[in-house]
Amino acid sequence: MEAVVLVSGTNDVGRMVPECIVKDLFDLCDEIKQCSPSATVFISEILPRSQNQFIGCNLRPEYLVKWNRDATTVNTLLNQRVQSVPWIRLIRHPEFHTTSGPRRSLLSRDGLHLSFQGTSTLVQNINRELNYAVVLVSGTNDVGRMVPECIVKDLFDLCDEIKQCSPSATVFISEILPRSQNQFIGCNLRPEYLVKWNRDATTVNTLLNQRVQSVPWIRLIRHPEFHTTSGEICLRNN
Repeated sequence: MEAVVLVSGTNDVGRMVPECIVKDLFDLCDEIKQCSPSATVFISEILPRSQNQFIGCNLRPEYLVKWNRDATTVNTLLNQRVQSVPWIRLIRHPEFHTTSGPRRSLLSRDGLHLSFQGTSTLVQNINRELNYAVVLVSGTNDVGRMVPECIVKDLFDLCDEIKQCSPSATVFISEILPRSQNQFIGCNLRPEYLVKWNRDATTVNTLLNQRVQSVPWIRLIRHPEFHTTSGEICLRNN
């Protein structure tokens, strides 16, 4: 999977209203998607800003309050928008915040750029989002025993359990692969059984594809190579 990480928007806070910053970021995401249709775009939250500790460079307190308020608004709007776009994800940085304001140890003396510790924390958060994935290859044994809707419900219930245990995880569900005739002597399956089995498997995959469109942290892994133009018989090498 291709991934693009955007660490952007900080320089626009204080110069543009939050809504315009978010619009520009999503316009950029659309351009990336046009160039790389398979890409997942990760947007890094805008980090908070603290007081400049260099002599003579103090910022007005009211400016800092407004700057951080606008940054928080941008992050809130981003979080709302990504819920409906499955290929865009928001990277959060809770370590940079305390109940009393920005965590000063993660920022450099100018209050804007990162300290060594802050840089390390930012990189760790990005790597965690990029690398933490759970792949489900499941449901095949339920086809023929359960209706497709129940299979999909069980898979999504399992995804919810995974998300509760690992809130930052991306869950990948593998499509159910088609089934073909058993070629061992005496083990032939009834043709009508095979037709119904593959039809139910296709229905499960169709329902999964519909459901994942509205859940940004679940993605469907497709396997077009297993199908011929008829859509029923898998390619076999043996």
